[in-house]
Amino acid sequence: MYAGCSCDCSANLCDNTTPLVAAPAMGNAGSCCASSTSSEKPEVAVATGTAPPPSPELRSPEEEAEKSDKGPITEETVEPLKKRVVLRFVLPDGGTQDVEFENKPLGIDFSRSLPLTAKRLKPGMLAEKKEVKIGWRVTHINDSPVPATFDETLSNLQQAVSVLPTA
Repeated sequence: MYAGCSCDCSANLCDNTTPLVAAPAMGNAGSCCASSTSSEKPEVAVATGTAPPPSPELRSPEEEAEKSDKGPITEETVEPLKKRVVLRFVLPDGGTQDVEFENKPLGIDFSRSLPLTAKRLKPGMLAEKKEVKIGWRVTHINDSPVPATFDETLSNLQQAVSVLPTA
């Protein structure tokens, strides 16, 4: 937003290019100086108050290690991010169950339409070991609801699983 305008002028509709430091006054909402017939620009509210606390002094990793009783930070001391995929299934009785997968392949053959349903489990593979059942429907992939189309859902699932290590 720019000073003198109460709309989003990222489209450069205003002749004023001074960025706002706060949101406009509530009474100005919905108007734009570019669409105004008046030569007068709307008022702008500027936030005042206390400044944020100063950021802590930046220290080198060696200085941090001296202040810590755990020693220096190295690849060995940093726990790697755990890659996982969580599928939320709706069960035939209406309940839900989250199943976490840490490796691929999952071992599930899904329906080729929505709702995305487990139609076959590959014997001895991860899904069978995690006790996924045929007929369970996927409603969420990593806490995100499945999209409205099969193609988007399949793409999201493939993308999520692609980061998993192969078992």
